[in-house]
Amino acid sequence: MKKLLKNIIKSMPIVPQSWAFSVVEFIFLAKTTFRVSLSKYAYTPSKAVETYCDYIRENIKRKSGQRHDFVLVDCFSVPQWIMANSIFLNRLCEQLDTAIASYGFAPREHTPDFLYRSFGAENHFRVSLTSAQRRRRNEIYLSIFKNSRTPEQLFNLHIDGIWVGLDLYESILRSGTATVNMDSYKARFTIYHGLRHFIFFYDLIQSGRVKAVAPSHDCYATVGLLAKVAQRFGVPVFYANPMTIMRSFKPHDLYQKYLNYPEIFASLPTEEQVKVKKSAKDALAKRVGGSAGVNMFYSTKSAFTSNKLPRQTTASSKLKIIVATHCFYDNPHAYGKMTFRDFYQWLEFLGEISRKTDYEWYLKTHPDYRAGTLEILHEFMLKHPKFKLVDSNTTFHQLKEEGVSIALTAYGSIGHELPFLGYHVINASYNPHSRYKFNINCKSREEYEDVLMNLDALPPIKDIEKIYEFYATHHYLTESDNLLFESLSDYFTFADGDFLSDSCYEYFMRTPYDNIQRYSQHSDEFLASDYHYDFEMLLAKLGGST
Repeated sequence: MKKLLKNIIKSMPIVPQSWAFSVVEFIFLAKTTFRVSLSKYAYTPSKAVETYCDYIRENIKRKSGQRHDFVLVDCFSVPQWIMANSIFLNRLCEQLDTAIASYGFAPREHTPDFLYRSFGAENHFRVSLTSAQRRRRNEIYLSIFKNSRTPEQLFNLHIDGIWVGLDLYESILRSGTATVNMDSYKARFTIYHGLRHFIFFYDLIQSGRVKAVAPSHDCYATVGLLAKVAQRFGVPVFYANPMTIMRSFKPHDLYQKYLNYPEIFASLPTEEQVKVKKSAKDALAKRVGGSAGVNMFYSTKSAFTSNKLPRQTTASSKLKIIVATHCFYDNPHAYGKMTFRDFYQWLEFLGEISRKTDYEWYLKTHPDYRAGTLEILHEFMLKHPKFKLVDSNTTFHQLKEEGVSIALTAYGSIGHELPFLGYHVINASYNPHSRYKFNINCKSREEYEDVLMNLDALPPIKDIEKIYEFYATHHYLTESDNLLFESLSDYFTFADGDFLSDSCYEYFMRTPYDNIQRYSQHSDEFLASDYHYDFEMLLAKLGGST
């Protein structure tokens, strides 16, 4: 029945379709509100959450109560983010003399509500629209399908100088689709619902009540648009987590630091360079040796183990290419505007290149690939039969032994892993390795195509030793292990991959006073400075500069 209703709505003319989507939103909101209200009095927080919240209420100076202005934050329930921001947000509010407010389409669920209230976020704004705002949304929605009939036009959509199309586009992908089909139910509803957030943020920011925003992410319509609207009107934007605190002045400026990595490393005193490079060598040896999660807490499986599977490639002497696929649904423009609109469009481009070349083409997913990935790849291979899918558990060591010499990625970590094994790694877009020569970094489709059409003429891999410098800068100099906890690495070991568990708060409660004091002092120093990134402040203390 649900599928039938979606098909009916999808086939409607635009105007009645917008009315139908409004009803869908209303029904979802009513169901959620009823469920939350019904279970309110039966809710009991876990012991870990209750202990943590009791301590925070007693030991963090909070700017709470009903106030006219506020710092706006989304509802994000990952414990490590909550623990850092329960401290940072109150230090920010102390400076601005305001309070914290969260927002969301629906009421806060019980556990997030309990947590947010503990650190002073008593107010919660529902993303609702007035009748005048609803009319504006419908007008924009109609204009999109009048003037932006293609995915590319949607992607490039700007409203009042704000790049709205990017977050709408990526939100459609996030709904579980490999690329955008403008006529699909998912695309149309996601656009309609995303515009609700855009208009809400736009008018709220313009009201002057929002003194700063501190979103959990810089992407997707429900969060990324808040940052972009705030930046448009000069409202301060901050990102805080257990590893770093940053200011943001324009979209994607969090990643400008990659362009300065060589200078950042060079600014360190010599003894510090030696120290962090040694740490980098040890970590990389573990990573390419098969250890999972090394400086990548979210990774649970390694592509570098010693396991050997039956041969995955042919025994021919043809040039062999491995394409390391990305998650199709997850934020392809993570570092800025990627060369391709999404990862499927990237594969389609490679599919066209395959028709012009006599290479052998292989696809490899990460061992812990997302559900739906294989179905998408099999569909792709039906259109582009030169591609073959290797077993996801095949190691890069085995593929190199089988004669694979070229690895393609949009901007993945294989860029600093595979050169050690003798692979030429070619990046399709801007990435953390962009200032280094141990990869080939293409800046345009034209350059990318030229490189791919002439793989036999690639020069030898350069600057392998610079990988240690990159790794040290990326993981040890621009991120910190001891901002919130004495050791964030130890926290990740404690969590053992379950980073959403309430038990994570137990780790904080091992040394709660020290954690609060450490992160409060760091927050205050950063807020009193003009630094873009907090690592600039930390490097200055080491005698370095940026």
